[in-house]
Amino acid sequence: MSPAPAQLPEVGDLIAGRYRIIRELGRGGYGVVYQARQEAIARDVALKFLHPEVAHNEREVERFRREVFHASGLHHRHTITLFDYGQTPRGLLYVAMELLIGENLRERVLRRGPVSLEQGNQLLEQLLGSLEEAHERQLVHRDLKPENIFLCDTPPGAPLDIKVLDFGLSKFIGDPGATLYRGPSLTADGEVCGTPQYMSPEHAYGEPVGPPGDVYAVGLVLYEALIGKPAFDGPNPMDILLKQVKEPLPALPEEIATTALGRFIERATRKEVRGRFADARSALSWFLARESPGEQTPGSQPALARLARSAPSAGLQDSESLPGTEPTNPAPPDLPLNPFAPTERDLAPRAPEQPSPEPHPEAAPSAPTPRSALAEFDLRAAQLPLLGRHAALDALERWYESAALNGGLFVISGESGQGKSTLVETWQLRQQATQPALPLFGQCRRRGAPLEALRRAFEPLTDARRSAEPTLGQRLHEALDALASSSQNTSAYAATAVIHPLHQVIHALFRFSERSALLLILEDVHYADPLSRRLIDQLLENLSQQPRPIALVFTARSQRHVARWLQSGAARVAHHHLDRLPDATMGELLHRLAPPAGGLERDLLDLAGGNPALLIHIVRHLLETEQLQASERSGVFDLQDPSVALSSLVPPDLQQLVITRAERLLRDHPQEPRLRALLHRVVLFGDRFKAATLARAIHADGQPELATHIGPLLEMFHEVGLLRREGNTDDSPHYAFVQPLHRASLLRMVESIDDWRAFHNHAARALIEAEPSPDAAHCEAVAEHLERSAQRERALPWWLRAAAEAECEHRVHEALRLLRRAEPQIIGTRNIDHASLSALRLQQGRLYHQAGEFGPAEDALREAISHAESADHVANEAQAREHLAEIVRLQGHLDEAEALLTRTSELCVVLDDRAGLRRVLLGQADLARFRGRYDRARHDLEMVRQAAHLEGDPGAEVDATLALSRCAYASGELRQAWSLVGEALDLAQRIGDHRAHALALIEASQICMIVDGLERSEALARQAMNAARHYGDVLAMANANLSLALCFRRSTHLDRSADHLRRARELHERLGHLYGVAKDLLLEAELHWLRGDIDRARQLADDAVKLHEDLDDRHGWALSTIFRALFRIEGGQPDRAIEFLNDVIGLQEHLGLGLYGPQLNFYLGMALEAQANIDAALNHYIKAQQQARSMGHREMISLSTISIVKLKLILGDFDDAREEIPEATRQAERTGHAYANMFALLGTALLAHIDQDSPLLREALARLRPYIHVPHAPDLRLDQRLGGMQRLLDTLPETLERQQLRRALTEIIASLSTR
Repeated sequence: MSPAPAQLPEVGDLIAGRYRIIRELGRGGYGVVYQARQEAIARDVALKFLHPEVAHNEREVERFRREVFHASGLHHRHTITLFDYGQTPRGLLYVAMELLIGENLRERVLRRGPVSLEQGNQLLEQLLGSLEEAHERQLVHRDLKPENIFLCDTPPGAPLDIKVLDFGLSKFIGDPGATLYRGPSLTADGEVCGTPQYMSPEHAYGEPVGPPGDVYAVGLVLYEALIGKPAFDGPNPMDILLKQVKEPLPALPEEIATTALGRFIERATRKEVRGRFADARSALSWFLARESPGEQTPGSQPALARLARSAPSAGLQDSESLPGTEPTNPAPPDLPLNPFAPTERDLAPRAPEQPSPEPHPEAAPSAPTPRSALAEFDLRAAQLPLLGRHAALDALERWYESAALNGGLFVISGESGQGKSTLVETWQLRQQATQPALPLFGQCRRRGAPLEALRRAFEPLTDARRSAEPTLGQRLHEALDALASSSQNTSAYAATAVIHPLHQVIHALFRFSERSALLLILEDVHYADPLSRRLIDQLLENLSQQPRPIALVFTARSQRHVARWLQSGAARVAHHHLDRLPDATMGELLHRLAPPAGGLERDLLDLAGGNPALLIHIVRHLLETEQLQASERSGVFDLQDPSVALSSLVPPDLQQLVITRAERLLRDHPQEPRLRALLHRVVLFGDRFKAATLARAIHADGQPELATHIGPLLEMFHEVGLLRREGNTDDSPHYAFVQPLHRASLLRMVESIDDWRAFHNHAARALIEAEPSPDAAHCEAVAEHLERSAQRERALPWWLRAAAEAECEHRVHEALRLLRRAEPQIIGTRNIDHASLSALRLQQGRLYHQAGEFGPAEDALREAISHAESADHVANEAQAREHLAEIVRLQGHLDEAEALLTRTSELCVVLDDRAGLRRVLLGQADLARFRGRYDRARHDLEMVRQAAHLEGDPGAEVDATLALSRCAYASGELRQAWSLVGEALDLAQRIGDHRAHALALIEASQICMIVDGLERSEALARQAMNAARHYGDVLAMANANLSLALCFRRSTHLDRSADHLRRARELHERLGHLYGVAKDLLLEAELHWLRGDIDRARQLADDAVKLHEDLDDRHGWALSTIFRALFRIEGGQPDRAIEFLNDVIGLQEHLGLGLYGPQLNFYLGMALEAQANIDAALNHYIKAQQQARSMGHREMISLSTISIVKLKLILGDFDDAREEIPEATRQAERTGHAYANMFALLGTALLAHIDQDSPLLREALARLRPYIHVPHAPDLRLDQRLGGMQRLLDTLPETLERQQLRRALTEIIASLSTR
């Protein structure tokens, strides 16, 4: 089963478990391009392979890797999009790109002649737009030519749509210490690579090429597109290069030369670099500024729109955010509202600005485009279900059962954005279907007119066109007018006169309630005016005395704003406060909207602080400004620049809101100067702090008086909702910003008004002195202050220490972020410190590995090895090789993993590193297990386990125990496997190893699935999922999803199984984890089989077998081949199935794969039964049953016993069948396996019919029908299976017993075919 030599794929092949080859598109000396279908998401792609014969050429491989790396970082709409890249187990290098339909620019010019001026404008703008992004990333293309500019097919009359291709010769020109990938140079000093017709003079001389060289090529490409032939040509490359250096550009026709295009070409193709545009951005800006109105075309609109989008917004639209007049109806004066909490209006999505209309309306519209990420986000946000508020919904429904008849008040409180409106809308939709009432909706506004919200709410009653009783509605309208006008007169007479219209209003409402129940919903009652409050008081009092079907539902910011009604003693008053949503619920909401990368998820949840509306607003802003992008490969969202702190990307409207309200708070306070000085220093000091530490820093900064009064001032910030208290230590309170958003918004304002370097220095010193054993957050704060005080060298060890502490706290993505902060200070030195760089890359590689980001981990670890070798740092090299071996093993490159471990072992011997040698032996044992050498694997693992236990290495002990449990599982020793995984769980939990704990939970789930039951298995898998999400372990998330998919595949919820499988496959593909992809393929095949699609199931099983063969995974190959046989049996090919099963039997006996013994006998029984060989089939079913009993395999016990019952019935041995059916039923019910339960019930029904036990028959059929008719249950194909039993009966002599069975079969089929 060794992998075959690398060969180019054929049509129909499945590449890397996800790309199905459809047809060849083209080939050259460098590679071959195919059209392929990415099956998991039904997307056609272009799949480019490096020729196997040039794969040994390091230069060509490097060029391939460079093209992949550079293109993967470019996202401009006119640059070809790269989706995925990798290497197959057989060594083929491939890259998956968007599939383009059309032709390149050379083909277009040769076929149709020169382009028009209008198309030239479009071509130039789009080409410069693509290069602008590349140049901003310090990349030059170096090989621009018509063949590398692709013109996509567009509708007639539509603008051009180009894609820039082939960054294979692109070169990084940034700072030598930058972290972008810089492989070995593809050109020796003085060597010229490129296409002579488009090379700049400096390129021809062999000098370094920068962005001006690309601009020169653009000018020549544009010249050729407009004229129809190259500007410089000749009989050989040298002749052309000489012309590039010496000859002027051939003259352009006057009709071109006088346009902006002609002027661009003239400047872009100047021989002197200084005479050209500096880069694509300056060229594009020049061109857009000089393009005359008559020359503007539809194709230029995207860039102009982009420039418009990047302009700063006008600021807040909410007038309440601006300082100014006092409200006419102020809120109750007891305590101020939290001035830092955003209102619902603040958080409402802004409508995007529309670009100006085109000056030429006759221009053809552009081709329709797919829905953008922002539009998809808005759609998902609009369809969000109610999350985390079910207790409040239940309370509201219980209250309304009484209030719908007798009236009452329900108050929902909670800060803005917590979902009060969503809760009310969800409840209203539900109750209208069961207890309809006339909804009356109003919303109170700050500074609203008296009774404004109630007037709006009562419009369905007072509007003559809508009111059921117009006369009564007119009276209500007049009473409201009288009540409102009376509020303007404050005399004693007017105060008493108010009583009459007040009672008129309530009387009218009571009259309306006699006709139909009323539901009054008032939002934001904290803004209610005094007159509205008095009317509500009176209405509640009257409802207490005279119950009526008038239900009131109010929302408010906090309980204190509605305390008067809650404490009034009125009947049927209830209250529910919406607390901030927990992180788990916020995470679920975020994943429904835009599934983020692990580190970004944590940062977003921290910034939103449990406020769902705030989270939605922030994510929408990031999408709208294109700072958040989805990976084409996995669909996971991440920041376009991961090194940028999320807190610096706060939506400008929210920043302005916080700043405006802070200014209002400070301006109105009597201690404004002192309060302002403290606020500035609190914002600068950090998200969390101890009051005493802040006081020391302020005192050292020359503000002793402010330091003395710090306590009361901080408490004032606490009272208004800016800070929260987090406990006391040594009589000094701890504070934190209520929302990280508050500090992030204020920080920029504070930093812009003074030079704070001295304060940052004092803050760093105070923090260092305050905590002898700092955690990651404390270390980061010290590093931040030192860096801001211009002490970068002192900051470096604190950044590294912060990262190390974060890693110890299992916050992997946080540790990576901190290392990125340290990185510039290590690589920015003139002389490269290879030892430090190797340590940095080693830590990054280890963290990426823990996070499941295999691609970045592999790159970092290979670089760590290189630097360690340069520095002769043996320890770093050994650790880097060890981690790299694990990654390439998971990617399926077992030979490379083995070579890496062998070298690691040699280095550990040099270092006398016993722990390292144990880890190497663990890795080698895992390789042996993957290859099916279980005896050797178990021997080595026992050695490691015992040594680790004796020498106090619990990490190695838990890993060895887990690996031993997998060996026991594969060997069919299920009890021992369960015992070992239990030990691993306990040990991992005891030492706090979250990674091992999650892995052990997944192993336990899979064992539990077949020895205990689905309910417990699902619970274990969900525990693993929660742990993996918490720590950002992507691989564990993928495997937990796969375990859940396997659970639901055995249930009636095949849709849920498919959903978890989709998530697992997305993650496995993102990681390049081919073992996981192979398992996903096999489960997908099972789901197709269970849904009745045998042909598709067979194809997927064949793909899984081939992928396991490529990976040299014998265990996986055996399981895939077993299912391959099952699908042949179901497809009517039992002979072929028996051949497959015999192949596995030979391997199983050789490798000791005892787990598959019962399955092999069971499926052999099925194949023989399909051949009508009943006695032989029965023998195999009995063997399967005996083997399953001996190992405790409940799932196989139930399935084999059911098959025995079936054949006993056919043979007429009813007594034996009666003895077997209880065990089949008991085991099926214990495991919860839907398929087994269905057939156990069917066997029970057949026996009940034969025995004429009508009650039992009715019960069995009643329990069976839901399995058959539930929407997402497996397709039993009962008619075929019961028909198969009848055909078997036809092969046997007729007896009384068989006649009874025939009648039972006929009547049960008829009964089940009707609902």
